Amino acid sequence: MNIKLYFSAVLSAVILFFITCVFTLPIISFIALIPFLYSLNKSTGLFSFIKISSLFFFVYYFLSFSFLLKLSELIDLPEVIGAIASFLATAITALLTAAIHMLPTVVMYRFSKHRIFDGICYSALFTLGEFFVGLMLPVGVPIVTVSLSLVGFTPFLQSASLLGSLFLTLITVIINALFVSILSTRFISMKSLTSAVLIILIFFANTLFGVIRINLCEPFGESLNVSVLQVDKAGLAKWSHKSSSPLSDYKALIDSIKNSDMIFLPETAITYSLDDSQVISDINAALQSTGAEIVSGIFYDEDNRSYNAYCAFTGDKTAVYLKRILVPFGEFSLFGDKLFDGTDSLSSAEKISPLYAKNATVATAICIESIYPKVIRKQVKQGGEIIAVPTNDSWFPGTHLQRLHLKHSVLRSVENFRYLVRSANSGISAVISPFGKKLAEIPESESGVINAQILKINRKTPYTVFGNTWILVPIILFLYIAFFDLKQTGRIRLFKLDF
Repeated sequence: MNIKLYFSAVLSAVILFFITCVFTLPIISFIALIPFLYSLNKSTGLFSFIKISSLFFFVYYFLSFSFLLKLSELIDLPEVIGAIASFLATAITALLTAAIHMLPTVVMYRFSKHRIFDGICYSALFTLGEFFVGLMLPVGVPIVTVSLSLVGFTPFLQSASLLGSLFLTLITVIINALFVSILSTRFISMKSLTSAVLIILIFFANTLFGVIRINLCEPFGESLNVSVLQVDKAGLAKWSHKSSSPLSDYKALIDSIKNSDMIFLPETAITYSLDDSQVISDINAALQSTGAEIVSGIFYDEDNRSYNAYCAFTGDKTAVYLKRILVPFGEFSLFGDKLFDGTDSLSSAEKISPLYAKNATVATAICIESIYPKVIRKQVKQGGEIIAVPTNDSWFPGTHLQRLHLKHSVLRSVENFRYLVRSANSGISAVISPFGKKLAEIPESESGVINAQILKINRKTPYTVFGNTWILVPIILFLYIAFFDLKQTGRIRLFKLDF
């Protein structure tokens, strides 16, 4: 019997991985967790609950982080040792992230698991675990969330503008839990009927809100012509064959652009420091060629510190955004000032503030920063009119990372109701509407330019203003279950929903 429960947990983990990271099948999200939640429903005691949970979360995160197995190709070690090192890196990252996510849910073993309310409680604690993962840098990395599996179901995404993408996770898990509630009863009962009604109400109410919002909430603001550049150049080639001309890889594409207000290049498109005289020379030549403001990834040195930066050039002035959240071991080391290849670690910006370019105030998230909603939300709250996500995912070609990372940009655009431009080295570059629709895209491993007209928007969504303050409800629920609701021996029980 236990083997069937463990198999059910693994099955859910595999399905959730595929619909989140590989395929676009959002409708499957509402049933993907049924095998896992059903197995938890059949668990007996704390030890059984933890074993089933651990198996699900570890498999889910290990598959999601499997792109890290490509690290063996980047590490200067013998092939076998490199493969072992990359496997251990993937497993440890998955294990730590799984532990953080699972921790708030463990208290649910106390519950009877026979009430509708119990399933809703577990969904809230599952969502709380996702929230904790986003707080635990560098131990936890929120590269995957259940809400990402919904990208493609545009109407359903719109409630993220109210309460953020975590709310999408909550209602998705609740729908799965309600299905389990129906399956756990052998005959038609008040419990199964109530669960069915709740599924219909939650699904259609959320979808209807999205349809109304898309049709009635028309974006308005000053128009802006933008160009997004992508050059197919792998990460290793970009650094090992450094060009003598900082903009040589992009010159032909830049020269082809006409009537653009802003040109967006990827993260570290210029592999030089901003104070290099050749950089200024190349930028000035490009500005004369196009007449547009050029925004590019570059390195910025100040006070003996080096930063991963995104700079807007006009000829008159240079606006600078400094990266706040760095990639562990890729941009900084946990064990000193040097990275594994002997280079110096980059510095992290002290605060988050938007890029105050000439043509627009740009809420910027460089690479990994785009998976943290608060980075962009804070900048939009400070006046960001559009969102820019410059990135370099070319270190992991042929994996699911590129498509997965792009899905985060879709959610950020909906949460803050902003047009988003994404410029990626080797892909995937895109322009995304405030409703999360991809208006244009350059696939992975291609070079090209996206020319689009977008709007500078100033109004703020409820999520932009209030953020994830509603997560206090699951936190209070967790404390209540952990310390008061002791099922058999407890003296305090506030809820008696036995239908």
